Amino acid sequence: MRNLEIGPGKRAIPGFETLNLGSAERTEGGDSDHVGDARNLPFSNNTFDIVYSSHCIEHIPWYQLEQTIKEWIRVVKPGGKLEVWTVNGYKLAKALIEWEETGKWNGPNLGKWKPGGKEANWINNNPALFVGGRLFSYPRSGEYDSNLHRCLITPKFLKQQFEKNGLKGIRDMNSNEVRGYDHGWINMGVCGTK
Repeated sequence: MRNLEIGPGKRAIPGFETLNLGSAERTEGGDSDHVGDARNLPFSNNTFDIVYSSHCIEHIPWYQLEQTIKEWIRVVKPGGKLEVWTVNGYKLAKALIEWEETGKWNGPNLGKWKPGGKEANWINNNPALFVGGRLFSYPRSGEYDSNLHRCLITPKFLKQQFEKNGLKGIRDMNSNEVRGYDHGWINMGVCGTK
């Protein structure tokens, strides 16, 4: 079997080759097997049994999402799987709308996001700022830092893209299927088979 993890940063999964932007500090890239752009993979068609990505796709500009998903599917072998984890835009938007309409926050404890860090001070226990922070993230090394999120992804959108590009057996993934770091309440995973 040959497996690929796109955008692992410093947290590579055992048994997976890694593709990072590089070893620059801004990408948190450690030693990678492959260096390249996730929007244009340096692999032949039908190369990998599993292509896995966790919290990488939200860093792709929204207008390049459809092509990027198509590209990731291109390198999956027939019978192989694509597994994508990202920020659940629907869950965040729904919680924010409920707070706006009812005054009740149904999301996680607002003080738990990076307690004691500057991010916790930025959100100041405010649901609107929490949602903004989780959707857009925050710069680590300047205004155009690669850590910023550039799109909003919902479960329905991701499943539609998988289906549009020929995947079958498309389903939501459970938290016990996370192969690496679990991002908790905001986490959304979808998989499909080629």
